Amino acid sequence: MKTTNVFRVLSVLLLSVFLSSAFAQERPENIYIEMACFKVKDGGDLLTFMKEKGTAFNKKAQAKGAILDWILLESLYPNGGEAKCDYRTVTVFTDMSQLDMMTAPDFGPKTAGEAFGDQAMATWEEFQSLAKFKGSQVYELKASAIDGPTYSPISSARFMNIPAEKSNEFLAQEKDVWMPVVKEAIAAKILNDYSVWERVFPQGDDFDGNYITVADFSSFAQMGKIDMAKVAALFKKAHPDKDMMAEMKKSMSMGEFTKEETVRIAARLNQPSN
Repeated sequence: MKTTNVFRVLSVLLLSVFLSSAFAQERPENIYIEMACFKVKDGGDLLTFMKEKGTAFNKKAQAKGAILDWILLESLYPNGGEAKCDYRTVTVFTDMSQLDMMTAPDFGPKTAGEAFGDQAMATWEEFQSLAKFKGSQVYELKASAIDGPTYSPISSARFMNIPAEKSNEFLAQEKDVWMPVVKEAIAAKILNDYSVWERVFPQGDDFDGNYITVADFSSFAQMGKIDMAKVAALFKKAHPDKDMMAEMKKSMSMGEFTKEETVRIAARLNQPSN
């Protein structure tokens, strides 16, 4: 049986829930995530497996210095047969040399051996019986509203395709126009954090979501407090001289919105201190 990168799929797992437990005090200069997608095979208890054995594997990877954090996300909406992913896993790292470590041919088998001993192959076979791996992508953090750690259990991630020639304009619009509005929303306690992520691998237009924006919430009740009237009031406070509808039209003209996913943290390595 081929074992090259066998257990890397357990460590390769939108975005401040992606960051919510990734660092203790100061945010590193660079933040990357490798985000993977899994569908549950019929009758399988993938959640228990990932919470127990996925966590055990990634604790060993963290101890090696290969990752900063690992987070298991449960897809709430969409769900069932309509959902591309039942679970997403997010591996957080700060340097591409860590990605070299994770993708080395012997990393998975060695780390699995440390985590599971002589049960390593049986654990891999159990994983194969429970999950269908749907692929992974690497993203880089480009902007976020909160500099320090936040601990938000629910996030809404919006996936967008932005043409390469519009990338700089899109990021400027997010940072200069929408981030000030987000910070007003956070101050009003109707939002916990907001972040913008750019896909690093793979590049090109063959995959959905070369950019992701992620809004973080404490609950669905908090999420439900956002409406257009409140957004308009917050926009006016942040930009007294700008027209919100014109800025929304400008943002929508830059690319194509492809989908939205609402996810909940099911497990993570780094636990919040409060």
